[in-house]
Amino acid sequence: MSRVADLLRAAAEILAEDPCAPEMIIGLATLLAEAGEAETGDRLLARLLDQIPTHRRATRVRAEMAVNRADADLANTVFERYLAAHPGDIDMRLRHAAALIALDQPSAGRAALARVAPDADLPAALAARHRALLAQVGAPPSFPPTAPNAPAPDIPGLMSRARALLQAGEPAPAEPLLREVLRHRPSHRGAVQCLVQAARLRGDMPAALDLIEARLAEARDPAELRLLPGYLDLCVQADAGDRAEKVTRDLDLADAPLTDRELLRMATSAEKLQMTPLTVAVIRQLGTLPRLSAASALRLIQMASDTGGAALRDQLSEVLPGRVDPAEAADLRIGLARQAEGPYAALRLARRLTGPRRDPAAAALLAEALLEAARPALAARYLARCRRRWPEDTGLRRLAVTAALNLGRPEQARREIAAWAQDAEASRATDRLANARVALACAIGDLDAIDAELDALEPRRQIPQLRLQVAYGRCDLAAAEAQAPAAAAAMGRGRKVMRHFGTTHVGSMLGEFRLWSGSGTSAAEGARAFYFAARQVVDGQLDRIARLSPPGLAPRGAIPPQVLQYWDSAAPPEAIAETMQSWETAPGLSYQRFDKRSATEFLRERFGQDHVRAFRLANHASEAADFLRLCLLLDRGGMYADADDRRTGDAAGLLAKGGGLILFREAYGTLANNLICARPGHPVIETAAELALRSLLARENDGPWSKTGPGLITRAVALYLDGVSDAELHGDLVLLPEIEMRRYVHPHLRLPYKSSPGYWDPRYAGPARPVIEALRESFLRDQTTAPGLPASRAG
Repeated sequence: MSRVADLLRAAAEILAEDPCAPEMIIGLATLLAEAGEAETGDRLLARLLDQIPTHRRATRVRAEMAVNRADADLANTVFERYLAAHPGDIDMRLRHAAALIALDQPSAGRAALARVAPDADLPAALAARHRALLAQVGAPPSFPPTAPNAPAPDIPGLMSRARALLQAGEPAPAEPLLREVLRHRPSHRGAVQCLVQAARLRGDMPAALDLIEARLAEARDPAELRLLPGYLDLCVQADAGDRAEKVTRDLDLADAPLTDRELLRMATSAEKLQMTPLTVAVIRQLGTLPRLSAASALRLIQMASDTGGAALRDQLSEVLPGRVDPAEAADLRIGLARQAEGPYAALRLARRLTGPRRDPAAAALLAEALLEAARPALAARYLARCRRRWPEDTGLRRLAVTAALNLGRPEQARREIAAWAQDAEASRATDRLANARVALACAIGDLDAIDAELDALEPRRQIPQLRLQVAYGRCDLAAAEAQAPAAAAAMGRGRKVMRHFGTTHVGSMLGEFRLWSGSGTSAAEGARAFYFAARQVVDGQLDRIARLSPPGLAPRGAIPPQVLQYWDSAAPPEAIAETMQSWETAPGLSYQRFDKRSATEFLRERFGQDHVRAFRLANHASEAADFLRLCLLLDRGGMYADADDRRTGDAAGLLAKGGGLILFREAYGTLANNLICARPGHPVIETAAELALRSLLARENDGPWSKTGPGLITRAVALYLDGVSDAELHGDLVLLPEIEMRRYVHPHLRLPYKSSPGYWDPRYAGPARPVIEALRESFLRDQTTAPGLPASRAG
């Protein structure tokens, strides 16, 4: 036997260096234990679990070996480490309790069993094991056996029928089924959650909150605290911060079986409700977890970055990778590169980290990096190869839909979704499939389909904003008024955003809509001042435009084959420069980039001092860029592209679509201004430049979108259409759907400058000082305060 043990030990030394062979390592550790070398086997499993902390079978085998050696501390530690990351694994919780009982620790075993929440959907075998273990420690059973003469209710069947009714938008017949489930299984969390959904479908948010609050008030099992993330989401949507504060005031998260993602979800809601104490408590609880997901680590680092505290952000970027599961190390490193340096740096890193031998997760990581870096054609080819190898992987399927949409190929995306829906695996990925359908409907501007797909989704944070956009797309003021409160609650952080909704972009649109509606003016009369009046004019003439000026008609006047761009400094950041280079190298097109100095010189020479003053009076860099592009196109003509739009197709071929003015109509009806092709002196550009000049010189308080951006372009087109003859319109204005822009351009890349404190349109305000202190204390206990971020200036 000693010879066998020697051979096993030698094999262990070899396999310990290869984390890619976990099953072989587990098998060898088991053989070592049987050969009397349990300590060697344990060291092998310990090294494996350091590399893959949540490996289930390795955890179970190592814990069983610890029980066989009567090592109670080790067995308990091994189970608790796994359960911290997987609190809902009932089988492992029961194994944990059984191990403690076997090691003569009945009190600890009873405590472990108390963390198993009864659930009607639990398999009978697990319920029976739970009762048997409770009997061993003298505790009353939590899963009462069915009375001998009573037929067992079909709980799974009741739940299935109720969920199908809710999915169909019919809460009334679903509610009796759910209450029947709770009559037999009062602790069934799934039934409570479905009743909450039913109340929401009925539009009764107070009733939905009442249901969860009653559950939390009666909770004896810490597992009930898993209702908290959803409860706080509801409070955000209902602007019920006072209720949330009351429920969470004395909350102790120490025993809550919440994952890091659930905790971060709570922190996000708490920030929106300005519940700083809860945000701090969540961060402190996250600091106690042995492992974090890559997504959670990135969110914590972004929290620090949102304050403008680069030193704290950099410190967390150094420390948190050590807390992330090694299996997600690549996700974290790529995410950090994307945050700090942009999508191109992230792609370069993804190519290095994923290596030539990839599994589906690594393949999805690389494909996503390709899409983020505006390489949709390459991503589509790569995904096609991956799909042949892993045809059932839902992550790869989702990315294939995204790639098709990014290439401007909606029919291909539709085929991908149809094939996905027919597959048996689709039932396990309902949310992803539904989200893909929503993405397709949004991309092509099918407002009816957006409504239908949103109805089929579980309630999510983005739904109120999408519903509001659909109402705007239909120019439906009543629907917009109905959706505005929920959209306001779901936006940004803090009640300040909710109470000052009118100052946000979508809120100001609603305010303008009300003004025009109350003015009594017609669409044609109001088009100069009001966006929604202009929208009605444009929408009413879409058929006329398509008839008189279809894409590809003989051009009225040639658009010069040149690209014009602007960045305020002479040396753009690296990610911006790389994006602009895609235009600089466009075949068949000349290129010129302006900065603040050269733009000022151009305006002075070609237009005069008023235009220079207007340019300098712009409130934001985006307003200055908007005004300059109108002046450049009016004077020179050509193609203007935003600095964050990457060319992905034949830009010169786009000019063949028309000879006067080429604009793109966004999904909800607005005319975009990020990519404009125009002949010199086009009347729409002339009108837009004149309106922008007046607004800038008058220091109007409208936001950039309305004053100089897409809202202005939409108004200028409406004024043009209202007065242009058929002969003048012929071949002089081409409107293309936004999805077609994707064939040439990847718009609005996520670049680092957009998340900096100085960006003109930051979505969120930074966290309060206590949040920053909690981040520092929870994750930088052993770090000295960085010179650039003294404690007195945190936050």
